[in-house]
Amino acid sequence: LSGKMGMGEGKTKKKSKVGKILPRCFFVIEIDGKNVGRVVFELYADIVPKTAENFRLLCTGEAGFSAATGRPLCYKDSKFHRVIKNFMIQGGDFTNFDGTGGESIYGGKFADENFKKKHNVPFLLSMANAGPDTNGSQFFITTAPAPHLDGKHVVFGRVIMGQEIISIVENTMCDADSKPYADISIAKCGELVLKNPAALAAKTRPAESSSDASESESESEATGRAGRKRKRRTSSSEASDSSSTSSASSASSSEDGKDRRRRRKPTKRRRRRSPSSSPSDSRDSHSRSTPSSRSPSRSPPRSRTAGRRSPSHESSSDD
Repeated sequence: LSGKMGMGEGKTKKKSKVGKILPRCFFVIEIDGKNVGRVVFELYADIVPKTAENFRLLCTGEAGFSAATGRPLCYKDSKFHRVIKNFMIQGGDFTNFDGTGGESIYGGKFADENFKKKHNVPFLLSMANAGPDTNGSQFFITTAPAPHLDGKHVVFGRVIMGQEIISIVENTMCDADSKPYADISIAKCGELVLKNPAALAAKTRPAESSSDASESESESEATGRAGRKRKRRTSSSEASDSSSTSSASSASSSEDGKDRRRRRKPTKRRRRRSPSSSPSDSRDSHSRSTPSSRSPSRSPPRSRTAGRRSPSHESSSDD
């Protein structure tokens, strides 16, 4: 969103609606020359289009100058002349600055459009008047529900940002006539408009193409990875086959060696059973040469957590 300022500070005109988006205007409020912040309004142009358009053009200054007074038809430099706590703050008199003046963009006063919206919540934007069908430029912002105004004043918008600024103005000191002692003015005003949708679409197109390119690159990378995985699998399978064949050959060679040893053993026994050796000697030599079938004793493995405190103990000691 970009701000369109009032009275020569930017005059790019915009339609009342852009799709389903309602028009939005803003005030920059100062108290005794000190900037206190910005307030943003949303206008009910779909319910009260004539009243909303009057306020919008008085914010932007696009209506030009008054034919009767020659003054600019704009809220810029006007004041909040009436403040009642827990009720409302009132402004919009850009001719007399005291609540006795003001003028609509339609010339003088215009009729009440409708009373569809009610004064049921705070921070509503409504038209001030001097009776039925006397709407000009003056408005008020509610700071509390005001149902007694329903059917008498036209609600045409609401505050969507800067409610705290309204509360600051509401809590300023006033005299017996509800006139603030401080100078509360609208330093700047204007409309918030959407940027060119066509330009936004043009900016998003390269992003879409780049995203497509990145997707294709990611797909190619994925296929390359899949190919490398397949190669690894084939190489590992070949290695396993070769290892299995080598293990099979080694197993067969070991079996051949065992068969040869078995064939040689009878010859050794025949040689040992010589006439000079006695049966007792052969038994002793056989007992000494035979290895024990028992495996060496192993101590049971110790737990790695043996001698250490459990996590629960550690947490209790910390406590």
